[in-house]
Amino acid sequence: MKMESAQVIRTLERTAIPLGLLLLFVFTDHHAYGDGAVRAKQLTGLLANGEIPTSKYSMIGPLVSAPLWLAGRWFSAARSWLVHFNVVLFSLALLLLWTLLRDLVAEEIRRRFLLILIFGSMFGMHQTDYHGEVFTALFVAVGVAALVTGRNVLGATALVLGVANTPATMVGLGFVAAMLCWERRQLRYLALPVAAIAVYGLESWLFRGSLLASGYENAQGYATALPYSGRPGFSYPLFFGIVSILFSFGKGLVLYAPGLLLPVRDRLAREDGRALVMYRLWLAFLIGMILVYAKWFAWYGGDFWGPRFFLFASVPASFALAVRLAEEASSVRQGVVTLAVLGFAFWVGLSGVVFGQRGLELCRADNYALESFCWYVPEFSALFHPFVDRLSIDAQGSVMLVGTALVLALLGVPLLRRLARNAARELRSWRRRKSLRGPFRV
Repeated sequence: MKMESAQVIRTLERTAIPLGLLLLFVFTDHHAYGDGAVRAKQLTGLLANGEIPTSKYSMIGPLVSAPLWLAGRWFSAARSWLVHFNVVLFSLALLLLWTLLRDLVAEEIRRRFLLILIFGSMFGMHQTDYHGEVFTALFVAVGVAALVTGRNVLGATALVLGVANTPATMVGLGFVAAMLCWERRQLRYLALPVAAIAVYGLESWLFRGSLLASGYENAQGYATALPYSGRPGFSYPLFFGIVSILFSFGKGLVLYAPGLLLPVRDRLAREDGRALVMYRLWLAFLIGMILVYAKWFAWYGGDFWGPRFFLFASVPASFALAVRLAEEASSVRQGVVTLAVLGFAFWVGLSGVVFGQRGLELCRADNYALESFCWYVPEFSALFHPFVDRLSIDAQGSVMLVGTALVLALLGVPLLRRLARNAARELRSWRRRKSLRGPFRV
């Protein structure tokens, strides 16, 4: 009976992965705005008119999306095809991760990892636009997994392109390279950041006329009541940047990637040892990102839902949660924590695709004078504001709500049953110990 139940769950989880991707493709609105609109316009100008883009935004990701633009042009719908690039890229990356992780972890972890990325992470919201964070996050995630599993050419290529697409992640790649050198006692991995810098320099020279031109030389934020606002470049205090990136209500990784809080070292140590190495490399890359962006005046990612720059955090967070869901021998306390993290992670995914930043217009008014409300005030956090304003859900959102609820039940019900069994066992153990004390208990 138990084997039959496990087989049913396996089939349902496998089926839910492609259906989830289909839901994201069909029942979420895809568009290009802000930085994404600039990138789309640059690619269109380059392919349609031969115009050389000169803005600060990298063209590496958009150039990879060129086949989609060209295919869409045959149907006179190049832009509508182009804005689906990130969901297509997301689907292909999940297929690669499924394959690369085959020898590292049990299939149940792989299935749940992909399902959490689809329904319980920031990727649901991010795949709706044409910004560059999806490209970098997925290429780095795949690149690390490929290197760990011995696909060196694929791994190095993905890492270099992903990092060159977002130069601020160079420090994260440096941490990854240093850890690989230490783990494998080989200095050749130092070539990874060197190659990424070379690719970035080449792009800068081709599109901006200089190897050192980033396009961000004169970037600075709006001056508001905040004491460090209106300053340029990397002027934000490191301490306040780290605290805000981790713990702020509207941008904090503790809320938007709660799986990062889960300890998984012991379970991964029982899997293939390379799985633990991969997880540590992902965390090292994330730490490098945090240290760099904590100093950036716009650490919050501008007018965007959640911690825009830190989409990559969803990768190790979702992996850790999937690992914990596979832990049979967890205590009641561990089970309760895992269940709470699972539920909140799925709320993150659902709120992003259904509500986004709806109702937060106040944070954009008067040259963003009150934008910090969306960073620090709980009532104006994108995660909590739907309850404050009691936002409605349209037909598309209702489909996503039902899909998310079904997958949450698929992953959560077995955990609840296990939690109930463990609670009953611990209760019996407590009663047994109490009875053994007898009447002489002090």
